[in-house]
Amino acid sequence: ARFAAGLSANHFLRSGSVIALSEADLAEMADDIQLLAETEGLTAHRRSVETRLGR
Repeated sequence: ARFAAGLSANHFLRSGSVIALSEADLAEMADDIQLLAETEGLTAHRRSVETRLGR
C-alpha cells in the first residue's frame, strides 16, 4: 500500500467494560464459569468464583 492512515487519538484510547452480576446470578452460573475457567487454564478465575461464593 502506498498510503496508510496515520495515528489518531483512537490509537491511544483504552476501552473497558463494567459488568455487574448479582450474587444469585453468580451462584446460578458458578459451575459453568468454573468449568470454562479450568478448561482454559484460568485457575485464578475459578478460585475467584469460589471465594466470592464462600465455597
